[in-house]
Amino acid sequence: GQKVLLRIEAEDPFPCKAFILSNPPRLVVDLPGSWQKMRPPAVPSNRVVKGVRMGTQSTGPRLVLDMSNPPRYEISRPTDATVVIAVR
Repeated sequence: GQKVLLRIEAEDPFPCKAFILSNPPRLVVDLPGSWQKMRPPAVPSNRVVKGVRMGTQSTGPRLVLDMSNPPRYEISRPTDATVVIAVR
């Protein structure tokens, strides 16, 4: 039962949309808006997330977490400007 936590913080409130894609299994996180200082997070070696990529959509950045297996995830919002995604 290992899990990985991805924490995204900003100075202002922001929307966040997450969804799963298969073949290969991926968790996609879209962050509408301007994120000029954003970099893909470094992920330590683990059994859950194989890697993380970042791309740009017309509406803002997209994080793609390449998964070892089909992901299960939970999103929490400790503040309006923070999102925590727990991936198993």
